Amino acid sequence: MNSTIVRGAVVILAALIGTTTSNVSCDFEHDFCDWYQSKTDNLDWARTNLKTPDKSSGPYHDHSSGNGFYAYLSGSIAGFPNATAELHSPILIVTTNVSFEIWYHMNGIGIGNLKIGLINTTINSKTILWEQRGRRGVEWQHIKINLPKGTYKLCISATARLHYGSDVAIDDIKITGSFGKITVPPPTTTQETIYDVNEIACNFDQSFCHWYQDTDDQFDWRRTSLNTPDRTSGPSADHTTGDSEGYYAYINGHEILQPNSVSRMISPKFMVNANCSVRVWYHMNGHGIGSLSINKVSDKRAAEVLFKVTGRQGPDWSEARLDLAPGIYKLAIEGTVNLHYGSDIAIDDISVIKHTKPNIVG
Repeated sequence: MNSTIVRGAVVILAALIGTTTSNVSCDFEHDFCDWYQSKTDNLDWARTNLKTPDKSSGPYHDHSSGNGFYAYLSGSIAGFPNATAELHSPILIVTTNVSFEIWYHMNGIGIGNLKIGLINTTINSKTILWEQRGRRGVEWQHIKINLPKGTYKLCISATARLHYGSDVAIDDIKITGSFGKITVPPPTTTQETIYDVNEIACNFDQSFCHWYQDTDDQFDWRRTSLNTPDRTSGPSADHTTGDSEGYYAYINGHEILQPNSVSRMISPKFMVNANCSVRVWYHMNGHGIGSLSINKVSDKRAAEVLFKVTGRQGPDWSEARLDLAPGIYKLAIEGTVNLHYGSDIAIDDISVIKHTKPNIVG
């Protein structure tokens, strides 16, 4: 099955004729446009149209309209000082005079820095074009940079010096040039990789492993080694180690815009050759808890619910075990929150258990 390569698409910043317009300019109203999260940083950027989780730092509203969306780094989920979140653009080919503009907000005692840089993908080197450090006040600030000619990716990175008072926000990225035309060549295709079932195992200590965020849900799963932002619901430590050395994945109810918002994380496509089980540890403790489900996703069938639990389950980690029959498919872990408080759901230690005897019917 062919699949479109999104990351690594080339954007031509010049007077070219094309049919696909790039979304490098971005106001974050609907998504991150053509920008994507780095795989080598510590945190992810998020979107909101509300105040950020830290009431002492982030903006009260977006820059565009006063009631729209913006992107932000939440310092409260940083596992250690100076944790970094990066957004990358597609590869840009700049052949004419082009400028980059962005609005940013940095107001809090724990603010780290915000950097705009370019990444030469050929030699994997990074050049900083602009940097701002520390608290800059309660108002949105503006910066405009002239981009050098060449082929590279742009990188927007921010650090949280402390886990409080450190939310950094950005909005209204605008790229303009003498021609004002941004085009993208038609995307290339590749064969979708099919993994062994063991590759879906993950303890979230280093990353999300091969799991990825769905783009059709309302908000994202995150990683932390601390308590979740809502002190009344999420766990105090991960399941693997039980201390601050280990990480787990969670959904943050503070990010939801309406009740029953959904966050979905999807495994890569994998092959099961013999009957086996997948074990997932989960934590659901709060009066705003919604539901957690694990679904089987196939190319030609509707999603099949393999496991589902609803509501508060207590302060301890609980185990879910689901049987997998031979075949090729994906798993989707889906969490919902009823309220924006007391509703953080966490998961950890996804593992695969091989059966010595078949125990799956059908």
